[in-house]
Amino acid sequence: MKVRVLEITYNNIREMNNLTINLCQDGGLKRVSLIQMRNGVGKTTTMDLLRYCLDKKASKLTTAEIRSFKPSKSAVPNGFFRVKFSIDSAIKYVTLHFDYLDGVAKYTTSAMEKGGEVDGVLLGEDIESWLSTKNFVRLFIFDGELAGELLSSKSASAEEAINALYHLDNLKNLYGDNGEIDHVVNEKISGSSDASKAQTDQGKQLLETHLENAQNMKEKLNAEVDEAKAKWDYYTNEITKIKGEIDNYRDLDTELVKKYQELTNKDVKLESALYRFTEMLLSCMRNPVNFDGVSESLSKLAEQMMKVKLPKTQSIEFFEELAEHIECICGRPIGPAEKAAIKARAKDYLSEDNIGELNAIKTDIRHISVSEDIQAAVNLIRKTNRERMLNQRAIQKLDKQTIGKEKIEELTAKKRESEDKESEWSAHYRLLTEDRKEEQEAAGLKWDENINLCTKRIDELRNRIATATNTITFVKKAGILKEILREINRLALIRLKENILTKTNQRIVELLDRNDIDIAKIDTYLHLSDRENVSEGQKLSIAYAFLSTLFSEAPHSLPFIVDTPAAPLDLGVRREVSKILPELFDQLVVFITSGERNGFADRFYSDKDECLFLTVSKDGSNMKVISNQEYFKNYQETEE
Repeated sequence: MKVRVLEITYNNIREMNNLTINLCQDGGLKRVSLIQMRNGVGKTTTMDLLRYCLDKKASKLTTAEIRSFKPSKSAVPNGFFRVKFSIDSAIKYVTLHFDYLDGVAKYTTSAMEKGGEVDGVLLGEDIESWLSTKNFVRLFIFDGELAGELLSSKSASAEEAINALYHLDNLKNLYGDNGEIDHVVNEKISGSSDASKAQTDQGKQLLETHLENAQNMKEKLNAEVDEAKAKWDYYTNEITKIKGEIDNYRDLDTELVKKYQELTNKDVKLESALYRFTEMLLSCMRNPVNFDGVSESLSKLAEQMMKVKLPKTQSIEFFEELAEHIECICGRPIGPAEKAAIKARAKDYLSEDNIGELNAIKTDIRHISVSEDIQAAVNLIRKTNRERMLNQRAIQKLDKQTIGKEKIEELTAKKRESEDKESEWSAHYRLLTEDRKEEQEAAGLKWDENINLCTKRIDELRNRIATATNTITFVKKAGILKEILREINRLALIRLKENILTKTNQRIVELLDRNDIDIAKIDTYLHLSDRENVSEGQKLSIAYAFLSTLFSEAPHSLPFIVDTPAAPLDLGVRREVSKILPELFDQLVVFITSGERNGFADRFYSDKDECLFLTVSKDGSNMKVISNQEYFKNYQETEE
């Protein structure tokens, strides 16, 4: 049987007031559908509702949980979530209806979009028996951030996946505590004759009291086991969610740091440019002619000097005539000594060389020109200085923003607390469920502290009561049958693990094109042969290869719907996972944010025939779906 998701419709579901995501476009269903949503819009809501539409667990939601799906600040009385499936050649619409007034949920199924609805989820007996298996739906409507659980020693996810897929839990319903065999035994004991009980009545009553106490303790321990497992799962999921939040803040932090680096680099370049332009200006200023008025004054001097031309002969006569006067032009008397000095020194002041220097000065002055570089330098300095001021303001603005460091530190502390709680509850769960005798003795466990020891006590008391009521043979046979079924379950799980291990390793070689990476064994989780030398991307690829091997063995072909398929920030991890996933599943639907897109979505851009690109974004107070690769590629959450 082939099951495909064709369409998802929201009506009055949180922020999705009236929205349809159609996966059948441009001639049919694509092998891969990438659906981009910003954080907080509805990725997690969609994944939860998709699971509810298949595992029928919405009927167990509390009134508060049902009303939590109502759009905020809205008084709408109801809403619905509808999924259009193709099951082989048949079309089925499964609708989950929410009554927000009464706080109840119900299911309907129809073969058409409107009308013909029948109460319940009716997809066919074969597929429904599978979907009703505990945690089975979670395997193919999958939170990618939980893929790592399959390789975590703190998790039993790998073994639980095998139990769910191959319905081994059904065997446990026969031989398990308070299973069908136990019910038959209890009825047999209760129906034994009064005559056979008469002689041992007092002792039997005491044994029955002990048995009742043990059974009550068993119920209490079962409740503790359920609570411990639920708490363990809760904190495991909480750690995953916190990691996702940290990654989101790191995405934001990365963008701001990148912008900050660009601005600081630009500031360095502008500072260097200012230095060069200032040097240019100073070089121009070293030539006085470039200053206002200096050039004009020198030009006038040159004109005056052109008018003064003193021939050597005239100059000598001037000094000789001056020496013959009785009085100098300055008014002082000229005596014999002054007369001799004037004639003797005249030759020091008038010569051919001095006249040549004066002529050279006049020529230089005539050829002086004002440099235009000084004004250009001033303009460049002004322009660059303005640009740098604006750039520094942008840097100061970024400095004032919270880049997320404090929030990351807060979330990291919260993650550590959750990790401590996870370890505490996982340890408590293991003590409650430990079935190895040596470990039970090492921990000093008593029958009222461990579910298996309590079961053993109950069996012993039943045997003693059976002896007293002449039903011992029946009880022993029932016990033997339970052991046989338990052994069948154990051996079946071993054989299945061996088969899945071999096929998963073959698939890993094909997908990663490497034979030095493999799974050593499957216990409650996947043990890698060389964990230290395996990248995060390869670990995720191994986890997905394991899941795809499970589904390849299944009698039904199911879609694989995943949220955040490559949670780690490293782009290399995303590229590795994006390469692997399309090869593993016949229909792949991926919910992703713009922060997770880079690295993961790149390999699909050149394969438009096999991939559908959808972006869910705000349109005023409502949401809209845009089917366009370029829009998908360039969309940023901050735009909204």
